[in-house]
Amino acid sequence: MLTLFLLDYLGRPVIVQENVNPCVPSPCGPNSQCRVVGSHAACSCLPNYVGRAPSCRPECTINEECPSNLACQAERCRDPCAGSCGAQATCIVVKHSPVCNCQTGFTGDPFSGCSKIASKIISLPPIIKLKIWLNIKAHFMQTILYISPILLLVYSVFLYFNMNFLLFSSYCAHRRSPQPLQSLALRL
Repeated sequence: MLTLFLLDYLGRPVIVQENVNPCVPSPCGPNSQCRVVGSHAACSCLPNYVGRAPSCRPECTINEECPSNLACQAERCRDPCAGSCGAQATCIVVKHSPVCNCQTGFTGDPFSGCSKIASKIISLPPIIKLKIWLNIKAHFMQTILYISPILLLVYSVFLYFNMNFLLFSSYCAHRRSPQPLQSLALRL
């Protein structure tokens, strides 16, 4: 507040009090704010602006003004991964851009969401299953025979009855499906 003592047109003293605000007009420049400290103007940049008045500016206007792991969003350098990827996805930043990938064991669009990969159950034809089972059984029996020669007789009897059973089962299976009999030949 400024107090002035003036004389009116008749020469009488007149007290004039004038409010003087050092911030009007603002001496601070664009993107800045002025506040009165004592009787002086104190200038500072607006929130989200950087620099020193009167040269206040946004933190960024393009991505290249930010470190490569950040992107310019709303004039600020920010992590572009925040909210970019869907569920079960991970994010890395490559040249200011988010790159989303589904986590291991998941598939789909990583930006909208990934879903668990369904495990596949492989069904083999019965004749292949039979050959695999016979092969495993033969190796097992060979191991036993190698360890104990006395079991040779037991193994021979078992093999005789087992082969008859398998041939009978194959014959019954053949009667249910129109496969040629040659496909029933088994190798031991």
